[in-house]
This record gives sequence, C-alpha cells and structure tokens, in this order.
Amino acid sequence: MKNYLFVYDEDRLQHKIYFNDIYYIMCEENYVKILGKRTDKYLAMQLIALKKMHSQLPNNFCRVQKRYIINLNHIQSDEVIKEGKKQFIVLTNGTKIPISDNYDFKKEV
Repeated sequence: MKNYLFVYDEDRLQHKIYFNDIYYIMCEENYVKILGKRTDKYLAMQLIALKKMHSQLPNNFCRVQKRYIINLNHIQSDEVIKEGKKQFIVLTNGTKIPISDNYDFKKEV
C-alpha cells in the first residue's frame, strides 16, 4: 500500500500528503477535508464519501464520529475528555475531536 494521497486545495492545486502527516479527516457537506502537519489550511477532496475515504487509509486511521476520522498516531492520550454529554479526544496539535459511542474508539487504540 502506498503511504500518501494526492489531494486538491480550494485553489485546485494538487498536493501529495503522506499518511503520517495527517491529523484528521472530516466530512463537510460534499467535501472530505484533511488537516495535516505541514498545512495551515484544510486540503479538500470533492465528492467522496467518508466511508470510501476510510477504506483507502491504513489501519492507524479510526472513524470516531460520523464526520471524523483521526490518525491514531497523533492522539495526545487515549483518555476521553467529557464535557457534559459530549466526549472528545485531543490530538497532538491540540485539536479536540468529538467522538461518538456509535464508533468504538477504545477498541481501535
């Protein structure tokens, strides 16, 4: 399996993104957006379902909510933060990602 993806930004410029550089992937309307180490903005791939994107990723990527996939190599801790009824996981870049009971995050870690 290759260790990278080619993605396009909002200016339609192509970028090669290594899986190890990806913090998380989120779905927003008809776009899958990727946030990585070496980018200061989202890189977007149009019209791909998050489920299909997840199937193209290595095993260190975990679906934690209907809109989010995280790179398990970039979690600060496997401890879940609870804020009221909501639960979050914190990534090494400080981003808090919501997680859902519908996805078994603990089984993946």
